[in-house]
Amino acid sequence: MGRIIVTKTKISKTPYVMKESGNPLYSYEELCYYIKSRMALWVEEKSLEGLTEKMKEWGLTVDNLDHLSPTEAAEKIFEAGNYIKKEEIELYVSHMQMYAANEHIAIIKDKGDLYLSYGKIRNAYQYYWQAFSQMTGEEPVEWKASLYHNFGIVCCRFFYWREAKNWFALAIDAKDSEESRAGLELVLDMEKKGWSSDGSSVNENKLLEKQLEFVREIG
Repeated sequence: MGRIIVTKTKISKTPYVMKESGNPLYSYEELCYYIKSRMALWVEEKSLEGLTEKMKEWGLTVDNLDHLSPTEAAEKIFEAGNYIKKEEIELYVSHMQMYAANEHIAIIKDKGDLYLSYGKIRNAYQYYWQAFSQMTGEEPVEWKASLYHNFGIVCCRFFYWREAKNWFALAIDAKDSEESRAGLELVLDMEKKGWSSDGSSVNENKLLEKQLEFVREIG
C-alpha cells in the first residue's frame, strides 16, 4: 500500500509501470518527476542514463509546473494523465508529504518490505521494528496500516501467533482492510485449534503445513 514501484517494460508506449496499481507512466519525464519529488522508488532498471538531463525537462509533462508546490504539481500530473482516481491521488500525495518530512523512516520500512518479498524474514523483522520505534504518530494511516499488517505476516512466519494477532488488530484499527481482517481471523482460528504461541505442536509437520497455508492466504 502506498509505495510506488516502477519497472521498465518492453512496451515503448508505456516504458514504465507502477507495479502495485498497474498504472502506466507514459514518459521518462514522469519517472523523473517521482524521483525529484522524493517518492520511495525501487527501480528495476539500474542504468538510467541521462537522468539528470531529463530531470531538467520534467516540466514538459504538464504546462506551468514550476510555480506549483510538489504536491500541487503531482495532482496536476495525475489528473492530466488520468492515471488514477481522486482518492488514490490524495493517498499518494499524503505519502509524498510524509516522505518529504521524514524520508528516513519511509526508506526503512521499504527495505523491510523488500526483504519480506525476498523471504528474508529476520531482516524484514529488524527493519519493521526499527521503523516502528521511530514513528512520530504523524505518518499517514495507510502507511501505518501497511507496516502493522506486514509486521503481522512476519510474526506468523516466526510462529509468534500472539504478536501477530496484536499487529493485525493494530492494522485494522489504523485502516480497516480485508487482508488484515483475514489475517486476524486466521490467527484466532489457529489459537482455537491449539497452536501454541511458541509454535510447538504434537505434529510438527501439520503445524508447518498449516502455517504455510496461512501465510499464502494473508501474504
